[in-house]
Amino acid sequence: GIALLLLLLAAPREAAALVLPPRADDPFAILEREEPATTKPVVYVESCPSPKSLETSVAAAVGCSVERAKALAAIGAVWYRDEARWRRFWPSTTTSMPPNVALRAYARPKRFREACDVDWSSRLLHVDGAFVVVDKPPMLPTQADNGNSVECLAACVSRYVDGVGVTRPAHRLDTVVGGCCCLARNRKAQATFQAWLRANKVHKRYVARVATPVGKLVVAGTRLEHDMLVPVSSSDRARFDDLFGAGPRLLRDDRDDRGFDGRAWKPCALVVEDVRAVSDDCADLTLELVTGRPHQIRAQLAAVGLPILRDSLYGSGPDASLLHLEDSGWRERRAALRPPQHPICLVAQALSFAGRDVALPADSANRRDWPASVAAALALD
Repeated sequence: GIALLLLLLAAPREAAALVLPPRADDPFAILEREEPATTKPVVYVESCPSPKSLETSVAAAVGCSVERAKALAAIGAVWYRDEARWRRFWPSTTTSMPPNVALRAYARPKRFREACDVDWSSRLLHVDGAFVVVDKPPMLPTQADNGNSVECLAACVSRYVDGVGVTRPAHRLDTVVGGCCCLARNRKAQATFQAWLRANKVHKRYVARVATPVGKLVVAGTRLEHDMLVPVSSSDRARFDDLFGAGPRLLRDDRDDRGFDGRAWKPCALVVEDVRAVSDDCADLTLELVTGRPHQIRAQLAAVGLPILRDSLYGSGPDASLLHLEDSGWRERRAALRPPQHPICLVAQALSFAGRDVALPADSANRRDWPASVAAALALD
């Protein structure tokens, strides 16, 4: 049953296509054939007496069978409250749990099916005693989603590439972005890589296909500099959430704090290394990151009117990312933006750190299907 599947998931396997076994007790098969009664994506249980009653408590809260509750636990969709923090419940390894703890269950966990048909051996770019660099497929998260710890880059490489062992993300790529991504093989390597990031000793090169409207020109050597809003105080976070919700990251191109704590504005910069025209209205930009803020490339290119093709979250240009509170229509346009549900035309092309230089092979599939014009990109969406 579920216990057997967990053992299979935990065991290393030969580097091959990742295909979840077509068994009746496959947790994803169970989740797909039975709908929960609740319409909420996340449900809470105030008090669970013990691990033995966890599945029945989750089943009652979600409105599903105990079999479905077990499947949720098997993919890491159930958490318990231990003192001041939430911890993921693992049926095979969580041997002790405080009595009468609160539970959190992701009733409708996200699927990342790009993990299900990958030849991982062909995506290994570099392996040494401390790090593994992988060509990450787009639409696969780098690290575990709160409701699905099975379908993510770190878990897939750990599970399906023989001899690698447990891996941890050394840095992150957006889910919608593919390319060079480094995983650490132990906690010390992970901490070392992140120290290199803070010291600007890791060099990342990206390629983006962008819309180039008439009058918008960019040349090799251009340096883009903005400040990104990253709220640091509770009052800033509350105002940010009220104004913007979960929309695009916000930038400024001046020194006005706009009512936020000045410390909330973090510098971000990138350099355009090369520009190659693809058609009359789009071009490929080779970019070197100087800083590494979330969504930085996507936000900065949109801010200067060069949005990345197929990036619906930033695709409307400057209004998506530059913060203009005085513009009465700005919030409405922003509210209409939606996160992309498909790969965008951005790839992590190369990664250099500590004497290691890793790049995607010439035949990488990441750029193979990029549209050659804005119209072609819109037709795909």
